[in-house]
Amino acid sequence: MANKTSFNAKEWDILKDAPYYVQAAINAAEGRMGLMEVKREGKALKNYLAEYKGNNSLIKAVIADEGNTSAGKGKSAEEVADILGDIAEAVDGKTDDAEYDDFMDFLLGAGTAIADAASEKLIKKGDNISDEEEEALDLIASALKATEADKLARSRAAAAARRAELKKRQEAAAKAASDKKKAAEAKKALEEAQAKLKAAEEREAKRKAAAERQAAARERRRKRLAEKAAKERAAAAKTAAAEAAAAAEAAKKYVVQAGDSLWKIAEETLGNGKRYMEIAELNNIKNPSVIFPGTELEIPEK
Repeated sequence: MANKTSFNAKEWDILKDAPYYVQAAINAAEGRMGLMEVKREGKALKNYLAEYKGNNSLIKAVIADEGNTSAGKGKSAEEVADILGDIAEAVDGKTDDAEYDDFMDFLLGAGTAIADAASEKLIKKGDNISDEEEEALDLIASALKATEADKLARSRAAAAARRAELKKRQEAAAKAASDKKKAAEAKKALEEAQAKLKAAEEREAKRKAAAERQAAARERRRKRLAEKAAKERAAAAKTAAAEAAAAAEAAKKYVVQAGDSLWKIAEETLGNGKRYMEIAELNNIKNPSVIFPGTELEIPEK
């Protein structure tokens, strides 16, 4: 199993801070946050790390090192994703598939705990996580090569390797058939290879189903965001139309001021004082020479 000594100083320098780079990616997606929210999310990550009960020696080493809580702060989501990609590359070269998946699931769990803390819910993924946080979690999973599609690809590769090993064992068993001891050893090796292949195929099937669920969830979110954007555009258009109508209606009104005459009003609103009689007729003014301040007049179309 991989541990701290499996990595060089440069690799460990970023690896020990991996949970805090995950936090930085979530924070970058959320944008500006209040002090209480920052503290709440920091506490959620601290609790998540403290509650780890697994046996993965690499995860234990990262937790024990305690890392730099400021790692990645101030960087964009894309910049943090590049660092997470470096972490994934370092871990991939020093672990087997099961260890790799275990470590990346640990980091994704940290991301979910942080995102969930904004609503002070239980530390599990749910509807209380915003679309922005969902996108950040997807970005983190992609950077760590820990999406269900990534896991499925690794599972298929492992299954292919097991099948090749099984074939090799079968050939060895056939050659050793004449020697009882060798035959027994070959049979045992064959049975072990068959068991490993079965386990790999079962993992592959689970990964495939999970990848399909993840893709379906992503498509539902995409549709939800598209529908939300369409509704917002429709509402904005309706508001703009209402405002335009109100403005047009207001433009047809004129409140008489002290010193006004219908001739003056016609000049200002219609551009031609000679049209004062149109205003008088439209407003049923019998004596165009007499108008009173404060009177609201309807103005004809230009």
